[in-house]
Amino acid sequence: REKPDVVGLSGLITPSLEEMGVVATEMEKAGLKIPLIIGGATTSKLHTALKIEPKYGHGVVHVKDASQSPAVVANLVSDERREGYIRQMREEYKWLREGRAAKRERLVSLQEARAHAYIIDWEGYVAPRPMTLRRVKLDPIPVREVVPYINWKFFFHAWKLSAKFYTVTKVAKDKVSREAWVSTFHEAERERALEAARLYDDAQAMLSRFIQEEVGYVKALFGLYEAWSEEDTIYLDGTPFPLLRQQVKSGENGYLCLSDFVAPNLREINDYAGIFMVTAGAGAGEQLKRYEEDGDDYNGLLMRSLLDRLAEASTEWLHAAVRRTYWGYAPDEAITVEEMFAVKYVGIRPAVGYPSIPDQSANFILQDMLGSHEIGISLTENGAMYPNASVSGLFLAHPESKYFAIGEIDDEQLADYARRKGVPAEALRKFLL
Repeated sequence: REKPDVVGLSGLITPSLEEMGVVATEMEKAGLKIPLIIGGATTSKLHTALKIEPKYGHGVVHVKDASQSPAVVANLVSDERREGYIRQMREEYKWLREGRAAKRERLVSLQEARAHAYIIDWEGYVAPRPMTLRRVKLDPIPVREVVPYINWKFFFHAWKLSAKFYTVTKVAKDKVSREAWVSTFHEAERERALEAARLYDDAQAMLSRFIQEEVGYVKALFGLYEAWSEEDTIYLDGTPFPLLRQQVKSGENGYLCLSDFVAPNLREINDYAGIFMVTAGAGAGEQLKRYEEDGDDYNGLLMRSLLDRLAEASTEWLHAAVRRTYWGYAPDEAITVEEMFAVKYVGIRPAVGYPSIPDQSANFILQDMLGSHEIGISLTENGAMYPNASVSGLFLAHPESKYFAIGEIDDEQLADYARRKGVPAEALRKFLL
């Protein structure tokens, strides 16, 4: 009916990837010959080559960044260039698939990965008992308390401005210093530097309004519980939290799983772990809707990007409060926020949907244990959190705990993981693409 020249699909969360494959299959079944562009935060050229391009024979192109779309579309709508461009993309994706097939041998079996798990000497280990061994609700958390924990580097990144503009945050209060800062850039970059400075000013003004109006956007729920590990699963007060283990062949010290950092059940050690859900968007929808109704796209985007940063900042703030007070295993911790960004603290806070807990459906466990509706967090059918400016995950305190990426796993581990979660393996595949 619309007769589009190109169809574009954007995926924000991992389950979207499977839906894109469904769309490609249906377009092929319908006999369409409209080029298909794939983009969005969770997509990649490799995934497009493996899971989407083979399902549609009339042009599939992955676009890493929206700024690249005009050039791609120009090639796809050109009568002179379209066929050659699609053929070139098809060959590139074929090469990626062949390379991927060759790398499959890099995976070790699940049995071997578990046999060479990361080893901690638990003999004599005394786990710090939390000062607060229960569920805690913080509703609301004053915005002024978490603002100092904002990592402005990622704020500028969200606006497609280089991380080097992060330095504007250190000179922004002094006009003379800012002018001197701008002058350090090459002439071609000075306008971008000024743009970054103006953006930072607008962000500071909006944050000041949040503080002055005492908005209740930031809320948190967390719980600290007795915990033990068994078969790549952490048990929190008896509730299983199944996890995944690395399988990509590596010369590093063991194949990691987050359960490695919690004492095994058979060791008869009292150990503990925590869970959390944080949002910086509770009740923010009304203001965002007003910006939309007023056609104020800039402030709408600015607010969304600020809420995302506040969500991460609130998680950093909460983790510090847990380490120092609620769990209390680091009561004398004296590190700067910059040192926190560099992970100079003891313990970790791996987040759901990130490399060490890639399965977003883990949020359903956290929702049931914490009652996320109490702070305005709801979940989609795929486990994505709403408001979007929300973060969830685990708190682990062992001094050897560290961040890592799971990477690729095989069907054997997928089946084992599904068994531990009590769901069909195919129901989980879309979360782990």
